[in-house]
Amino acid sequence: MNDPHVKSLIYSIDYDKSVIDWSNAEPLNHDEEDFKIHIEQMKVCFTFKKHYASVASARKSLEDDYIPNWEFDVCLNQKPGTFKLNFFKSDIIDRNPSSPHTLAASFSSGSPVIQTNLAPSQPSNYPKPPQGMIKRDDNVNIMYERYLGYCAGKEPLPNVAYFCLTMLETPPAEDIHKSNRVTSKKRSEAAKHFGICLKMLNRVGDLSSIKGGALARKSDGVGKNKELTSKESDYLKEAVKKMIRCVAKTAYKQDINRN
Repeated sequence: MNDPHVKSLIYSIDYDKSVIDWSNAEPLNHDEEDFKIHIEQMKVCFTFKKHYASVASARKSLEDDYIPNWEFDVCLNQKPGTFKLNFFKSDIIDRNPSSPHTLAASFSSGSPVIQTNLAPSQPSNYPKPPQGMIKRDDNVNIMYERYLGYCAGKEPLPNVAYFCLTMLETPPAEDIHKSNRVTSKKRSEAAKHFGICLKMLNRVGDLSSIKGGALARKSDGVGKNKELTSKESDYLKEAVKKMIRCVAKTAYKQDINRN
């Protein structure tokens, strides 16, 4: 090629077939500043508005942040394992060909066959990219790994919820270094800093301290009628996801401000 240009990259959607099935979802179109997105037949096509001379550079522009953030956002909204993008093929054209020639890429015909004894949910729409960017810094990854541990049955929910709460209340390492002492943010300051409801944080603190039954975080949560109710478990789970998302959004804003 005399002047190669990566017109688009196509990724296939991978997912836990026992949990969800995207194969019957309606096609989706989405527009970003640097590319357009089209999803159809379990394939995601990124058509670039910018010039990339190599597949490697084009993939890097998507796989450094955008795709991981999208996967993270969907799996946090749904369940772990519900959305992963795997590179499938590229569409490269020659902007200065010696003879007319295009390397075309197209969607594969048909959808994958789902074979499972369970009844996965079947959304009518593909997941949209996250509204407002997020950043998976070290704190977000730590909190998310603890949440995944709960989802896998490896860790009690009250422990995970309280851990995430303390992550919000603990000042960044650089602030500790500046003050030469370890102090905890007041909960109200944490709520303001991360844009999260103080009432929710207080509720998380209470439930994770005085409920839980045999798997309680503290002895106050052990005893008769101390098990989390279904409603309380749902509340803590949604609160954990909310805290993780708020930390991710704040990390993105701080990164933008630094740059």
